[in-house]
Amino acid sequence: MVESGLSREHGPDALDLRELETCPADPVLELVKTCLGEGTLQRSPEVWNWKHRRNPFGKSIGRVAFEKDEAIGLRPFLRWQFRYGSKRISAFRAVDTATHPRFRRQGLFRMMTLAGLSALEESGGSLVFNTPNSRSGKGYLGMGWRALKRLEVLFRPCLGPQTLMRFSRRSGAAGRGKLGMSVQTLLEKAGLEGLLESWTESWPGVQTDRHLEYLRWRFSEIPGLSYFARFIETPQGDRSALIGRREARLGLQGVRICEYLFDPDGDLGRESCASRVLRELARCDQVDYMVAMASRGTPEYSALRRSGFMPIPTRRRLMALKLREGDDEQLEPRGWRLTLGDLEVF
Repeated sequence: MVESGLSREHGPDALDLRELETCPADPVLELVKTCLGEGTLQRSPEVWNWKHRRNPFGKSIGRVAFEKDEAIGLRPFLRWQFRYGSKRISAFRAVDTATHPRFRRQGLFRMMTLAGLSALEESGGSLVFNTPNSRSGKGYLGMGWRALKRLEVLFRPCLGPQTLMRFSRRSGAAGRGKLGMSVQTLLEKAGLEGLLESWTESWPGVQTDRHLEYLRWRFSEIPGLSYFARFIETPQGDRSALIGRREARLGLQGVRICEYLFDPDGDLGRESCASRVLRELARCDQVDYMVAMASRGTPEYSALRRSGFMPIPTRRRLMALKLREGDDEQLEPRGWRLTLGDLEVF
């Protein structure tokens, strides 16, 4: 039996631990707002349904702790699917964890986590992954999770040093091009599906199982966030695409590059199609800087560095827990290819 550490008044027998799928959204969202605030996405039923019920990889699994009719603990696991060579890996990501302030440091988080992990294993999941901060990371290590690698965040300024020092936007300048097309327009491009297939097949390690349905859900149907896309195809047949969204920091306007794809057999030089899509975005008046994420050793890491991106320090680490024996090579740190699109928002 799991030792919860809860007091007798609020012990395991006094709590009602329910499956996430059976719980209405309203009391769960009240708990999330109390513990986590609004966040990047509004804590609304529309966002909750998009995230946990309309996910093309499947509905989320988890546990919600109730005291009478009040939700006091939440431990959901978002379904995800990876590709590992020709194999598909059923995975989950720990998200939206919340414990009411009255019940913290009493073992409720651990109790919900262990109950949830049992359900994940029964559902056929192979692993759970997460990117916890330095404080919560220690708790994950204590439950058997493995720290795989530090995340590689890359930064590229798009302004001269004098403008950067002023920390202000240009005023009265004529626009030099829109950020891009809608994601839905990108999804209708004839060459995108072939680019996705060649891009995925070029990497032998672990990566998100990207397909058109996933991109539509993740970047086109998401409530409350607007993404743009760019696509280039040269007469020689080389293709390059990216998906991003705006952000603002310290008075500067930036772009988060969430997905960045190009033909794996194409030229990676500074004048290549892969670099051109980045250069054209950097010349837009709306862009003062760009941020991306790529794993060392991947083609996109090399292409980003050639295009002027520089690594910046981060303490975030990818952590994972195996749910079943075998397939240890899936947890080889060098084999993981991750993007901002895989990890942001969630």
